[in-house]
Amino acid sequence: MRILHVFSGNIFTGAVEHVAELAAQQRKNGDEVCLMGDTGQEHRVGPYIALAIDNRSYPKRFTNVLAIKKCIKRFRPDVIHAHSRAASWVAKRACSGTKVALVSTIHGRQHVHYSSKKYNDYGDEIIAISSSIRTHLIHELNKDPLRIQVIPNALNFPTEIAPLPAQPVVSLIGRLNGPKGETAARLMTEVLPELLNQYVDLKFKLVGGERIESANSPIDDAWKALVAQFPGRTEHLGFVDDVQAVIDTSTVVIGAGRVALRALAAGRAVLALGESEFCGLLSTDNFDAAFLSNFGDTGQKKPWSANEFIAAFQQANKVSTGDLSLANRVRQEFSLVEKSLEIQEVYRKARMRRLVPDWMPVLMYHKVPEQPIDTPHRIFVTRRNFQKHINYLRLFNRTPVRFQDYFDLRNGKLDPKRWPKNPVVLSFDDGYRDNLIHALPLLKAKAWKATLFVLCDRIPTENFWDEDGRGLATSKLLSASELATLQREDWEIGAHTFSHSHLPKLSTEALQQEVGAGKLVLEKELNRPVLGFAYPYGDFGDREEAMARQAGYSYAVSTDTGALHQEDNLFRIFRVNIFPEESLFSFWKKTSRWYRQYYFRKRGK
Repeated sequence: MRILHVFSGNIFTGAVEHVAELAAQQRKNGDEVCLMGDTGQEHRVGPYIALAIDNRSYPKRFTNVLAIKKCIKRFRPDVIHAHSRAASWVAKRACSGTKVALVSTIHGRQHVHYSSKKYNDYGDEIIAISSSIRTHLIHELNKDPLRIQVIPNALNFPTEIAPLPAQPVVSLIGRLNGPKGETAARLMTEVLPELLNQYVDLKFKLVGGERIESANSPIDDAWKALVAQFPGRTEHLGFVDDVQAVIDTSTVVIGAGRVALRALAAGRAVLALGESEFCGLLSTDNFDAAFLSNFGDTGQKKPWSANEFIAAFQQANKVSTGDLSLANRVRQEFSLVEKSLEIQEVYRKARMRRLVPDWMPVLMYHKVPEQPIDTPHRIFVTRRNFQKHINYLRLFNRTPVRFQDYFDLRNGKLDPKRWPKNPVVLSFDDGYRDNLIHALPLLKAKAWKATLFVLCDRIPTENFWDEDGRGLATSKLLSASELATLQREDWEIGAHTFSHSHLPKLSTEALQQEVGAGKLVLEKELNRPVLGFAYPYGDFGDREEAMARQAGYSYAVSTDTGALHQEDNLFRIFRVNIFPEESLFSFWKKTSRWYRQYYFRKRGK
């Protein structure tokens, strides 16, 4: 995949570090990566195109948009990944009129005003680095929750954990401008004098900001007073390229966001203090709660007291090292290697919203008999009517595709130029023999394919689940050899459980057998991966969806339920029931791209 990162900022913030590390990992993953950002970061993020994104004057914004458009034409990215509101604003306008997807990572709380609530400058998908940011975007900026995913800023961690230094050292690491500068000044005024007096061998390191030389701000005054009071026990390092080296020479680290994660992974005691709140001494007990605000950086602003902070430091000073079990958890859950793959999935979602911008009609058929049959369920279409549907699709340039084709496009295996303008999926449930006898020849005459969801168990020969005590005739199911015939004709075969059960009624063990074990059996029979799953009766909930994901399916289809776009939730893809009495007018509606939204509004969903 070709990825263009756009970021702003003339100082090396955590967001800029995230861009640099993510881009490096993506190159290792085999992606082609280009970076555009403000000057002064070349030695930190590697070669990139310098562009004054942080200059928000309208003339400069206009030239920045033109510069990004020029880069799009030359580099031909699949996706642009913006890492600030300024970057998102210009990238959104540069992407206009193109098939290039835009993803924005939101690293902090955004300004709330009319335009930020009314317009979406963040693109096709949004990555929030914490749950509090996601909540902020949904409830304060009116952004679509289906397009926001929480992915923390993960890191590359050193293999070994460095030993603690002999002398106790507390380090405050982070930016020293804005709210964080005010917090640092308060620490140096209200907290650190007390700690340095109480612990006579304690040293303090301040990391971030330019070196302090004049008393022009509260933090300058606070720093000068602290240095004068404790000569030789304080040190301001300014900006450092190797934050990990500072952490390794510290016993206690004060910070938030990426700093907190690095320090935890290094086995250091961490006092999580950010722009919004003080989360205390991080432990296995409060880690999840602290993560919600990115360890104090992105939540609602909460007051904290000097005494509260001093008590937390005293607690940290009682232990010889940080929580090593927590260190191992951080290394596993915040690995950049794993998170880069999650981000790649967001890219795919965003790209498909550009390539297939509207709801893709998915029609659900069952039986295709020669003549009408006596059944209360009305889930059949006669061969003659099915022929009419095919003629209609041909006449109005609707092109049948398989889900497999959709995922080939999604994964970059299919050239977007080969994707039809008006795609429609023809899906068949249960696996009836008449699909082979009647549907296959009609579709084959047009060189069209379909997607078939079958029982994973080949022992049943008839649809026993439709028996309602009235003595109605059952319908024959496909045998193993007949299923193989459809597979040779390039029909996509998906799973429909073992026994067509109502999944919510099953125990967890039985559910796993129907969904997960069934996939393995069908894959062995077909000798190829099974991508899709169909919920019997369209009957499912969160537990059943989670089981389908866990089983390794790429998607799952429902019946009359689902979101407005397939990328909103690939495991709740909406399908339209096709009935025997379907008129050409109703068939026209059901194969139109606007039908899902019409259906949604009609039922007040």
